This record gives sequence, C-alpha cells and structure tokens, in this order.
Amino acid sequence: MLSQSAWLPAVMGSAELVVVSRLTVPGVRQTEHVLTALGVPAVVAAVGSGRWPGEVSASCGPALKAARDAGRVVMVPVDRRLEISGLTADTLPKTVAAAGRALAAQLSPERPVLPGMSVTPGEGF
Repeated sequence: MLSQSAWLPAVMGSAELVVVSRLTVPGVRQTEHVLTALGVPAVVAAVGSGRWPGEVSASCGPALKAARDAGRVVMVPVDRRLEISGLTADTLPKTVAAAGRALAAQLSPERPVLPGMSVTPGEGF
C-alpha cells in the first residue's frame, strides 16, 4: 500500500513526480489511488491510443480530473516496435519523441525543449 513516507519530502525539493498509467479502467483507478496517496501534484504519463475511451474517462476520480484540467496529463502513444525491442540507438518515432518533449516541458518549464532538440542524459532530463 502506498502511503506518504520519509522518501517523499526528501525528493520533492529537487524533483517532480511522474506517475505512469495505462488508459484502462484498472489503470486509471490505480492512478487515482496513487495521486490521492501522494497528496502533491504529479505529472501523469497516460500510455495509450491517444483517446480516452468513455468508460476510462468515466473512471477518473477527482485527483486525476484535476491533473487533466491543470494540463498535467501527457499522452504517450504505444509504439509496437518499442514494446518489443525496447530503446535502441535508432531515432524515436516522432509521436513518442513529442510525448517525451511534452513530459520534459512539464518537469522543467523554465528550460524549453524544442522540437529538433535532443535530450542528452546528464542534462537534467
């Protein structure tokens, strides 16, 4: 069971939280539970087709609805090649790269990430 523990105050001064969720009814219910237990704003990476199916949207609780209303939910498309092979040296698909830039912008709004910009490990992303 997730509860606020000693690690949460320690990381909140230096990092944003990202909660990853599948666009399924069970995924959204679990995400609601996690967001409520955290008690602090988090960015949600919603992994799915890009559209919220009606029954999934209807399953959103107040914490996830607030995150959506505040623009803290980033849609991350499913890419079959990445699911099977994982990350490689190949260029990311454009839609996945765009989702990554959107997440980076949510986490560091003072540092713009432009469409052609690569994100280098060790630079804070």
